[in-house]
Amino acid sequence: MASPDKATPIAPRSGVDWDAALAAYNAVRPPHCARVVTTARSWGELWHLEGTPRRQRNELLRERDPYDYTYTDWIYGPTSLTPNEEPDLYPTRSLADPATGASITSNGAVAGAATAGVG
Repeated sequence: MASPDKATPIAPRSGVDWDAALAAYNAVRPPHCARVVTTARSWGELWHLEGTPRRQRNELLRERDPYDYTYTDWIYGPTSLTPNEEPDLYPTRSLADPATGASITSNGAVAGAATAGVG
């Protein structure tokens, strides 16, 4: 503990405008966090498929290169400092019922827009 009569040493200036950097980060944080939550929900549904949708998902995953990180690069890559720098979200592919072309939800029901974040 420093004695009260000694001044606390000041770190050398880094040349970074920290107030501006933190303000920029805070501008993109809410939409980025919303994107993380939305993606997590979609991926959660993808992992809990049954029947035909599960077989379709498994086939899509088998076709992928195990070293392709297209679907996670956006979350683990550098954080953007402005909303227009946010990387594109991964592409989606429909898990459509081959017989009808209708999309299939996580519980196997037919719906309008079930997609898989794999491809």
